[in-house]
Amino acid sequence: MERTYLQTINVFRDISERHYFVKEFLSDAPLKINDTVKKFPAVCIYPTGSKLQQNAINYTLRMFVVDIVQRENKNKDKIISDTEQIIQDFKVELISSASTYGIYIQNTDMPLTKFSETFPSVDNTDDEHIIAGNYIDWNITVIANPKLCNLPIAPYTASTFDLRAI
Repeated sequence: MERTYLQTINVFRDISERHYFVKEFLSDAPLKINDTVKKFPAVCIYPTGSKLQQNAINYTLRMFVVDIVQRENKNKDKIISDTEQIIQDFKVELISSASTYGIYIQNTDMPLTKFSETFPSVDNTDDEHIIAGNYIDWNITVIANPKLCNLPIAPYTASTFDLRAI
């Protein structure tokens, strides 16, 4: 099954929407979390690289799973644990349904990175929100096998390319 970048992101969106604990999905840089996300925990995913191969595309997608930290960091350890579990849930789902999704994880030994960030409030107050969670860099491969007859390029003819013009 061939997949485009948007179709690949939509697989992650679909898993997020079906996950019982994820409340929101964002396909954008994590600095947009405070501007966009209204419900937590949230999944934020964006590309950090891609590589074209003969019949496939390799993507590196960074996925953050975050939640709001309560005052005095009362729930920070729970957030770290819960967001780690959500990432593990994604991994199991992607591996067990790889042929259904058309997404293949290249390296199943992927480090998780824990983080905690302070973001200013978007409602023009002096409040700040602290989010915490984990992120992971998914190295995945999707099939990309374009056929010559399906290319959106007119056929080559001798009149379309004149070597003397070069």
